[in-house]
Amino acid sequence: MVTLLDDNMNLTRSQRFCTRSKFIVLIVLFVIGTSSWAQQAPQYSLTAFNPYQANFAYAGFDGTLTGAAVYRSQWNGLAGSPESQWITGHAPVYRLRGALGASLHNESLGVEQNLRLSLSYNHVREMEFGYLSAGIQLGAFQKTFDGSLLRAREGIYRDGSFSHNDPALVESQIASFTPFAGVAFYVITDLLEGGIQWSNLLAGPLTDNSSNIAIDQVSDLQIFLQSQYEFSQDLVARAAIQLKSDLVMWQSELHAWAVYRDMYGAGLGYRGINGPNADAIVLLATLRLGERWVANYAYDLGLSSLNSVHSGSHEIMVVYNLGRRIGEAQRVPVIHNPRFLD
Repeated sequence: MVTLLDDNMNLTRSQRFCTRSKFIVLIVLFVIGTSSWAQQAPQYSLTAFNPYQANFAYAGFDGTLTGAAVYRSQWNGLAGSPESQWITGHAPVYRLRGALGASLHNESLGVEQNLRLSLSYNHVREMEFGYLSAGIQLGAFQKTFDGSLLRAREGIYRDGSFSHNDPALVESQIASFTPFAGVAFYVITDLLEGGIQWSNLLAGPLTDNSSNIAIDQVSDLQIFLQSQYEFSQDLVARAAIQLKSDLVMWQSELHAWAVYRDMYGAGLGYRGINGPNADAIVLLATLRLGERWVANYAYDLGLSSLNSVHSGSHEIMVVYNLGRRIGEAQRVPVIHNPRFLD
């Protein structure tokens, strides 16, 4: 769950801790996660440890500056397998009653490279049930396609000659660019938090006039939910579910883990449900490196037909939390309470 900083925070609402209801919410998340569909890409297994990746309207709910860097190597041992990096940062802006965020994502996949840069703003309002955040995202997307890495069956690639002998295949590197937008909503209550994000809106097709290539961009819908149950002051169980869709197919991801004394923890995840669509079982680990740094790790054990040609997927995330309001010289008390800063 979130950690917020607020000098004037009222703890009465947090102290009415509905433990039984929270436990029920965890069970419901598990049931939903094991009855969903299909599969989308790119994949990340540590999104629950940095909710801004799943929903940019989450920005600012940590109550301070938060940054995260992720590296993922998917399907290790398989030539041309995906490799990606993702850097995010967000912080509350009290005068605007909201928060600002930024994201830089890079992915290499065979002969393709996809680079995405975005900025976001979300406005937060206190409601009777908790807090509601509504955000907008603007960004740019660039796809690079290196035709020189392709090899056609009838091509000539020897003695200094290079030709695919196929007019449909490019023989050099081409790149195309398009802007995009997104909208998102995020809700925080005593029992549950989460929201919906619709991204890649208004993006035009990626085109290259010299090669007559055009790639249509598809909008992306994501639903993210998470909750926690406190067994004791030292032991906290958490669960999160993420549903992703291109409005044609759906994919679900479920993760559950436990954290001891806010220092270290472990858990399991499951992606791609319903028999032939099963993709991976995920092993999760988290370790606090100090007051401001947390390291997270995930290893995906493949369940699809590809598991015979790869050795799994590795993902590493490092999260930094400033731990105080921006501009303050002294550290203010940290209160584990799902509320936004007044």
